[in-house]
Amino acid sequence: MRYGYVVNGEIVEGPKALPKSWKNISNFHNTSEGDLADLGWLPWRLVEGEGEFYIGTQVEIKSNEIVETKQFREKTEAETLSDEKRRLEDVAARRRADYELEADGLFFKYQRGEATEADWLEKIEEIKVRHLK
Repeated sequence: MRYGYVVNGEIVEGPKALPKSWKNISNFHNTSEGDLADLGWLPWRLVEGEGEFYIGTQVEIKSNEIVETKQFREKTEAETLSDEKRRLEDVAARRRADYELEADGLFFKYQRGEATEADWLEKIEEIKVRHLK
């Protein structure tokens, strides 16, 4: 567990594990929660927010704990559309590259009579299906 040391409403140390000794107290890490709170050491709790984009952290000192909340937000519609557009462009680029690598050579072999039109069309369909995912 992590703790924070609070003096006059401000965090002076933490978050960190309790030290084994602190000031003139040995075996400090075994001190009871109540005694720790009396000395200004409060448990530090992390709360993960929800969303896709991290926007910051809020730390709140409560009477019995320190709560660190990581804040997130959802994507805007414009960001979602932009991501989808980029994803579709990437798929199209990979498909084009696969056509060049796999199907174009087969087309030229078909033109020279070294492969069938069915072989070439089958390869095109295979590439289309592969890039539907």
